[in-house]
Amino acid sequence: MKMKYLWHLLLLLQVFLAKGQEVDSLLFFQLNEQLKKPGDSLIIGYFTWENCIGWSCTWLDFDENEQKSNALVKFLETNPNLKIEISKHTDCRGRDEYNLLYSQRIAEQAKNVLVKKGIDETRIRAKGYGETQPIVKCAKCEKCQEEVHHKNSRFVVRILA
Repeated sequence: MKMKYLWHLLLLLQVFLAKGQEVDSLLFFQLNEQLKKPGDSLIIGYFTWENCIGWSCTWLDFDENEQKSNALVKFLETNPNLKIEISKHTDCRGRDEYNLLYSQRIAEQAKNVLVKKGIDETRIRAKGYGETQPIVKCAKCEKCQEEVHHKNSRFVVRILA
């Protein structure tokens, strides 16, 4: 067990020294621990109002948070044969059609960030699921607690191959 963690620490050190870029080390570790085979997935972000400035909201500021995006880039660089799906899910507020289009647009933006950082676009599938796959279901959307909305509005990375 200790060797496994030592290997991860050495891998992290290699990542930090290689390009001098800051990486969200906890996310990088979680990606390496939990994403091993096709079908494995990891929630990498939830919506919170703290991610909003005025009316502009991002998914955990992925496009602006270098540490988070660098962690995913480093994970993909250290696993060059993996293909992933990066998906955006919304809560039940809003029209179904809008939520599908919105989530697809945001997933595409996240993919573009990874591509700009050097990841081959053929390795990434962007998918917006809208509100079709909630973690927590509510009988009536307007009666959902805010925490439920936050859990359902999330980003997920899933291994495809």
